[in-house]
Amino acid sequence: IKDLIRTVWRALDLFVPFILMLAIACVGFAVAYNIGFGSTILELSTFGSSLVYLCRAYIRDVKLLEAYYIMPEFGAFLILVFYVVFLLVGVNVLFAILAHAMFQAKEEQRKKKEDDHKDEPVEEFVREVRRRVRRFLKRRSPKLYKM
Repeated sequence: IKDLIRTVWRALDLFVPFILMLAIACVGFAVAYNIGFGSTILELSTFGSSLVYLCRAYIRDVKLLEAYYIMPEFGAFLILVFYVVFLLVGVNVLFAILAHAMFQAKEEQRKKKEDDHKDEPVEEFVREVRRRVRRFLKRRSPKLYKM
């Protein structure tokens, strides 16, 4: 649990800029839908209501097909770009951020295990002797080395 919490906090370094970029994209789409369809669709008539409408569309509570029925080319383009940006790219980047944080946590644990006693002179001496004995046994008597 402690490692998971540390991983989540470490992921915030990448997660906060991701959320900021996603928020900027959401504001851009809200403005685009407000300008493009605000005069004909009541839910898109103000910036705030179009922002809420797009958030509801993201969780698939409402359908964006009304925009397609009013202006087929522009509506189809905005719907396609909205879903590609938020569903395909956004979710994949989120998973990549989490995977990167998990990889960093595992790598840090591995390095921590390796570096626990690296500076101790006696342990370093024992490690070096062990390495040389193993190398000697491997070269001179491979049967003993396998035991």
